[in-house]
Amino acid sequence: MTEQRTILFADVSGSTGIIESAGDVEGRTFIAGIIAELMRITELFRGTVIKTIGDEVMSAFEEPLDSIVAAVEMQRAIQKHEPLAGIRPKIKVGLHGGTVIIEGNDVYGDVVNVAARVVSMAKGDQILSTAATLALLSEIRIPTRSLGQHTLRGREEPLQIRELLWEDDPDQLTTLAAPKEVVIETSIEVRLDASVMVISGASGDVRSLGRGEDSGFLVPDSSASRSHANIIARAGRFYLADHSTNGTYVRPLGADEMFVHRDEVLLRGIGSIRLGRAFSDPEGPTLEYRVT
Repeated sequence: MTEQRTILFADVSGSTGIIESAGDVEGRTFIAGIIAELMRITELFRGTVIKTIGDEVMSAFEEPLDSIVAAVEMQRAIQKHEPLAGIRPKIKVGLHGGTVIIEGNDVYGDVVNVAARVVSMAKGDQILSTAATLALLSEIRIPTRSLGQHTLRGREEPLQIRELLWEDDPDQLTTLAAPKEVVIETSIEVRLDASVMVISGASGDVRSLGRGEDSGFLVPDSSASRSHANIIARAGRFYLADHSTNGTYVRPLGADEMFVHRDEVLLRGIGSIRLGRAFSDPEGPTLEYRVT
């Protein structure tokens, strides 16, 4: 399936130096907190976190303006972040929009590759974007400066790169980047035979699945761990986070099954879940979910 998306990469700049100065445990915990903040801002401005890669977050936005606003808010939030071992954290952000390929919960294509190369050109505290992406916002005046034409590996045509001057802080940009109160009207229903669990997207709830009697949703199967996985409501979206021995299988309606092990996956639409067993296994129960 192809769709129009703006891809945003946000990378923690100088993470190696932070870890070397603060120590491995404290440094990595500090960076994990920054990554969590970047994910929160992505979701606040209606983006989808596609994946985290070390000290980098990859997100997708349906509306180009939302990606710009999120990028600005990310920079402002991290600029206010408390330093660690005398080092103020910095992030660099790269943006590019166009037609992408969506498969399950991942996004592929040339747009993703270009966005990754744009962020690699940025420095700490910078937001860089292709001019073509900013042209989609022609009705909104955003302060930028040209960094010239750049030939990116694998592309014949050079791309014009522009820097967003987010620190200039004109009134309009301040208004755009102000955190919004998002009205969330989503819910997820998980069903196993006569047992039903409903979670509101506005609740921020975390509900557990497993064969343990203390699980929030009991799944009586020997392949399931006592506490197998959680379903997490986060900014109107729902994530399945596996922390089991055997992993979890998720199959959205009309798509291939996905194996999730010690990781998270976004639940969309209608689908099925199996704890510790593939869908080809004739044994064991199947949970049905519906996001509305």
